[in-house]
Amino acid sequence: MKSENDFKGAIKMEMKYLIGTDIGNAKTEIVYEHGKNEKEIRIVKQPSVVSFLLSKPDASDISEKAAIATLMDNLLVHITSKAIKRDGLFYIGNKALKNPENIRNMNIQLGNKHQHDIPVIMSLSMLAGIAILDYYEENGELPSSPLKLECDMATAIPSSEFTKTNAKILEDRFLSGEHLITVYVADRPVQVVVQFSRVKVTEEGKTTMLAFLESGEDILSIFHETYNKESEKKIETVKDFVDKRVLHADIGDGTTEFIYTIGMNPVPNGSFGRHLGVGHATQEAIRLYREELGNQIGDITRQHYMKLLSENGERAEIAKQKMKEATFLQSERILETIIEAFQTKTSSEAEFFFVHGGGSIVFKEDMYDNLVNFANQVRAKVVWIPKKYAASLNSRGCLRLAKILFKNKEVPQS
Repeated sequence: MKSENDFKGAIKMEMKYLIGTDIGNAKTEIVYEHGKNEKEIRIVKQPSVVSFLLSKPDASDISEKAAIATLMDNLLVHITSKAIKRDGLFYIGNKALKNPENIRNMNIQLGNKHQHDIPVIMSLSMLAGIAILDYYEENGELPSSPLKLECDMATAIPSSEFTKTNAKILEDRFLSGEHLITVYVADRPVQVVVQFSRVKVTEEGKTTMLAFLESGEDILSIFHETYNKESEKKIETVKDFVDKRVLHADIGDGTTEFIYTIGMNPVPNGSFGRHLGVGHATQEAIRLYREELGNQIGDITRQHYMKLLSENGERAEIAKQKMKEATFLQSERILETIIEAFQTKTSSEAEFFFVHGGGSIVFKEDMYDNLVNFANQVRAKVVWIPKKYAASLNSRGCLRLAKILFKNKEVPQS
């Protein structure tokens, strides 16, 4: 097992990254500029789950090339860091789902991402894996000495827990010094030192407009299908929304964030979060599924259940049926909260309802027509973000924020 001392005194090959990170309850998504070409943006995502290991498992008997090809799906890491409560050995993301003993995910009822270890463990592990893959891509071999990864990062926590104090707690955890990660590539330990130079933590959802205004015009495809076939005054491009009054519903796994913006600027006191989302529907579906199977099944994580939904067979069909029941009930609660936010947070002045986040994909069938009907009543319109963009607006917006902050060296107040 590699300790902190094993890293000291070694020659480190340095790499620099500018990144945006979405530390979601369901998934962790990192968007970063690759290499010297700022226009080449890469996205890496993993389920937000980890397995705590008491000892290192036997190495798999595969070639280095094969291990690199599947590295992100088989992340085994040891982390030494002041940012987490206890140093340790972990399976990460997809690998943790395959090895559910001692598996952990975030408690969506409790929240408190800024204090939880899983967002930090996920971020550090994924960054270390990214650094190794990028090095291998460029050099055709694994590094012979530790990689030094220097990062500038923007990320976000839910409005329901956001305060400047909580944001600073998470910033300080990432900025707490060098994070030492050993990634096991087949039977070979590869050492990565991750250090954050600058970190900004803001509210989830507030970076959405940054990403929206940089998106392709097909981000408005659903909007145009609904309105522009009969509209006299068309809104043709994303740039036409630059000064509009928008109420956002950013539907996630553990929380849904409601944010009121005028143009690019969030309205003071116009944001809040509720414990609504896919994870809550999934937990209810798991409860119904367990009852259907006579309470004769063990614990199932939300991530395991979502995997079951993509499979075939009798149990998978039961799971899909129970999920459909649960998503209908959850969508009703989200719709009611959108109406509440429109009335109380926007003083009924919002011109558009933007709906996005990974949960918007799951809830569209149950919510879309009802929200359009409500919007018609109050003379507003719905911009439902297509699947292509819905789940990555936060991470891409965080990257855009990182560019604004750390390349222009301007740091906003919140």
